[in-house]
Parts: sequence; C-alpha cells; structure tokens
Amino acid sequence: MVNTNSRQYSEAIYEIAKEENMVEDYIQLSLALISISNDNKKIFSYLASREITIDEKKKLVKELTCDYEYYNNWLNILIESGRSKYLKNYIEELINIYNKEKGIIKGFAYTTIPLNQNLIKELEESSSKKINKKVMLINKIDKELIGGIRLEIDDDVWDNSIKNKLKQLLKEGSES
Repeated sequence: MVNTNSRQYSEAIYEIAKEENMVEDYIQLSLALISISNDNKKIFSYLASREITIDEKKKLVKELTCDYEYYNNWLNILIESGRSKYLKNYIEELINIYNKEKGIIKGFAYTTIPLNQNLIKELEESSSKKINKKVMLINKIDKELIGGIRLEIDDDVWDNSIKNKLKQLLKEGSES
C-alpha cells in the first residue's frame, strides 16, 4: 500500500500531467498497465526482483510507457530509489487521485471470464445511474462464481452469479 509520504510521488506526476495537459493520457496508460499486470502477474514481480538490474527495469518501463517522457521518468525515479516493488501501488494511487478529483468511485465487476470494454462501459453507465455517482469498474476474474456477475461499488453489492443463486436455493431448501 502507498503511504502518505509516498503519495507525494503520485501527486507530483499528477500535477505534471495537469501542466502538460496529459491527465487523460496518463490515466489511460495507468489503467492499461494495471490491466496488463492483471493479465500477466509477472510484470510487476519482474520489476520488483532484486536479480534484475535497474537498467533492465528501466528498459521494460520504457517499452511499456512508449513516448510518455514524464511518466517514464516518474517510474524510473521510483525504480532508482528502490521502490520498484511498489510500482503497481503508485500507479493505482495516481488513478485514485484522478478519481477523487473527478468524483469517480471505483467498483469491481467479478466474472468468470474477462468482459469486453463495451460491456464494462454499459455496466458503468447503468451503475452510475442507479447510484447517482460516476462509476469506474475494474473487471476481476473469480472462477468460483461459476457464471454470471457480481458488482461491488462502495458498500453496495449486486450479486447475479450462479454461485449466489445456488446459495439462495440451498438456504430456501433448508428453511422449508
């Protein structure tokens, strides 16, 4: 988890992004990096490894961040200062700063298979209308659901999974 002192690093890149008119680009890049890391858990483990040289870590970061110079420099500073183990946390904190400024709340859509972006957008829009707040959903895979979907937004949970329906059937059966 990123602590208060470390949050300054994320706030610093956010301020630079605002000055450079790059906030949306940096947030999209951050979301892409988180998505990539969810698909390939080895990326941040690789960057955290003590066996990988700083130069090798910087090379990978350069490939991942393309031509976003300040964003690349930000990650390089974190790597050089021995914080590469927490890069994902810093990136998530950058997203949190953006969400807070824009009044967006983060939620999770748990499914057994990855959702396409169009479906995620539809779920975000319908959830936003339902709770009267802007919602950004992160799709997480949960094979235990068997099928269906479970949404968690703030303290609200909408569970339309097969696992939940089976639980309800078992509960009703034991009550009769």
